[in-house]
Amino acid sequence: MISAIGREAENRITSQRISSVKLNCMERTLPTHAIGRGNDPTYGESNELFPWWSITKTVFAAAVLRLADKGRLSLDSFYSDRPYTIRQLLQHTAGLNTYGGPPYRAAVAAGDPVWPVAELLARVKADRLIFSPGEGWAYSNVGYLFVRQLIEETIDMEIDESLRLLVFEPVGIQRTRMLGGSIAGRPWKKTGYGLGLMIGEMEKAGLAYGHSGVGHDSVSSLYCFPKLPDSPVVAVFGQGINEGTSEFEALNLALG
Repeated sequence: MISAIGREAENRITSQRISSVKLNCMERTLPTHAIGRGNDPTYGESNELFPWWSITKTVFAAAVLRLADKGRLSLDSFYSDRPYTIRQLLQHTAGLNTYGGPPYRAAVAAGDPVWPVAELLARVKADRLIFSPGEGWAYSNVGYLFVRQLIEETIDMEIDESLRLLVFEPVGIQRTRMLGGSIAGRPWKKTGYGLGLMIGEMEKAGLAYGHSGVGHDSVSSLYCFPKLPDSPVVAVFGQGINEGTSEFEALNLALG
């Protein structure tokens, strides 16, 4: 999965084979985790499950790249006769808005039913671009909603079966249910975004790529640190809504 995305990432990151995984649940005094380095056996609780949140964007991007490799679609084709391409959807450069803000958080806090897709798109005015495609960058969950629909329509399967076929089975996953400089409160020294990957440099570790995710009460981070010994891949999940917390924990685990 990482190698497929790496080939298309803007900065041409050298593709890496995932050879090390760490899982950490930050709210515990003694964290639940699994650690593997190089070709050594993984030890710990390697089957831990946690919400992926926006880490799913990387998986969606991997699925789209698999479809492109198979000739089922072209990254530079316009999406559904709209003025932006599939590549721009993956890179958050399509000019689409996103959902969130007080109305969204109020609905979550109240336990309201999930908004139907049509209502969500109407609320965020998805047909009104905030900049011309390719002329800016804005993180957009709506863009990746369209990516999900693209995958489902192309392969004619629901998203769970699509991802199982395109991504999870090929890499052996069996249990699944450039933008600027540093970011305050987070470990990034340099930041960027490729096709479904957050890419940049973290303090003391150098190059890092992967994704962070946040829901209404928990955060997660999944990153590869290819410049560190054994190229560790670290997955972290914890309570709260501060992505910096999980990113710093992932960095500290990678540094050992």
